[in-house]
Amino acid sequence: NTSLEPISAKASYTAYLPSFNLVGDITPEVQARFAVFRALSRPDPSALGYGRTFRTLTDTDATSISEIVGSATADGNPFLDPLLSWNFDAALEYYPNDDTIVAAGVYLKKFNGGFQPVGQFETFEVNGEQFQTLVTATETTDDTSTIVGFEATLAHRLSWLPKPLDGLGFKLSYNFADSNFEVQDGSLGSFGTVQPDGTVTFNGALIPPANLFGLSKHVLSAQVYYQIGGLDIQGVYKYRSAYYQQFVGDSSSRLRYTDAADVFEARISYKVTDNIRLSLEGINLFGEPRTDFRPTIGDLSQNLVYGPRYFFGVRGKF
Repeated sequence: NTSLEPISAKASYTAYLPSFNLVGDITPEVQARFAVFRALSRPDPSALGYGRTFRTLTDTDATSISEIVGSATADGNPFLDPLLSWNFDAALEYYPNDDTIVAAGVYLKKFNGGFQPVGQFETFEVNGEQFQTLVTATETTDDTSTIVGFEATLAHRLSWLPKPLDGLGFKLSYNFADSNFEVQDGSLGSFGTVQPDGTVTFNGALIPPANLFGLSKHVLSAQVYYQIGGLDIQGVYKYRSAYYQQFVGDSSSRLRYTDAADVFEARISYKVTDNIRLSLEGINLFGEPRTDFRPTIGDLSQNLVYGPRYFFGVRGKF
């Protein structure tokens, strides 16, 4: 209770990240883009801790610490490797006039690794007494995963309408993404155990794994706007399908999903002078709730209702 014993760990890696980008005009109205590059995604800093949280057992007849400590969970893993990926993007953009853009693209991301809970026995010493307990930590696997996707955008200003309606315009965007990446639940998913010879064996999962943190298969955005003089009015509709919502800093790796949601927003701004602009913004105008499931979709965890929020601002340049 009076002193702390520091522990430390050191890990390093070296990665080369080449990239190649090509942009060309097929015709004066059509532009093509292509890119191939290697990228690196580091684990969240909260996932690199080196602490241990012990689960203690209630035993009034215990005579040693090893009888009280049942198991432990690692509060991070400083040896987590980053995820390296090869990325391929291709897109076409069509500009039929000054007020219109039609764009579509496809992309492929192929990356190594995934995150898997693994248990191993570690030796601890408390008050001069050594004991072993099972420690659960998250490790980067050698699996290979992919993300494939498609995105499309259409934007047009109705400048051909008679004044003052020529300030109307709209923009539509849609993105589809799918991945075979797997994140196992720390308690009910596939669990690895380190054997005495160093090999790792895995049990069967009781619930299906999650996908990438924050990845929705379908994302749609629709915007209608009106601009005339210094007045700018926008109405925005946003939709995203259900996605895996990681617990930041949670060492147990329990799965949590956030349900699909439709959100409406509106923004109004007015340029009073060249240096002063007023703005009013409303978010989640119809009070769309946030619904979470854990550890599988359909198992209700919580339903949060925030209601709409409004912001008023004054911006000045001097």
